[in-house]
Amino acid sequence: MEDSRILALFLARDEAAIAETQQKYGALLMNIAQNLLGSAQDAEECLNDALAAAWEETEKNLPEKLRPWLVRIVRNKAVSLWRRNHTQKRSFGMETLFSELEDCIPAAENIEEAFEQSDLSERIGSFLMRQTESERSAFLRRYFLGESLGAIAASQGISAKKLANRLFSLRRKLRKYLEKEDLSHEKIC
Repeated sequence: MEDSRILALFLARDEAAIAETQQKYGALLMNIAQNLLGSAQDAEECLNDALAAAWEETEKNLPEKLRPWLVRIVRNKAVSLWRRNHTQKRSFGMETLFSELEDCIPAAENIEEAFEQSDLSERIGSFLMRQTESERSAFLRRYFLGESLGAIAASQGISAKKLANRLFSLRRKLRKYLEKEDLSHEKIC
């Protein structure tokens, strides 16, 4: 079913919108949640919470584009669930992603909160727009969608080690860019 028809179902408050959304985007959203959370059970909970949130949000504001809106919701739900689980001393895939970003976005206590600051997000977006499509895609797939190095490397036709080196170099360039933009460690924390 086309996105416009699914959105019309949401607007009409027809519960078929949830079923159609799950059929069309369920695998994608589940994959994102699984990448970020590292647990199929938690990913399933996250997906259910995201679909419920989508239902609630459409009462207030219908999005223009369905797929990116759903990705944002599931990612936000995954981050919230990860935080809740992390507080309980459970370790998941996002731990690795945040530790990699600490090299270029230092934040002593809470790297994920620092990353979500709008000024920081805008500057990172500006930095990424100046990079090649391949670099931008790899960064977003790794740090926004939580994809594995192996999966990203395979899609780009390079080894995981080469991709890891590219991401390391990109994080270093990002750190220098943020320092030049006067977004230092002290301002982030």
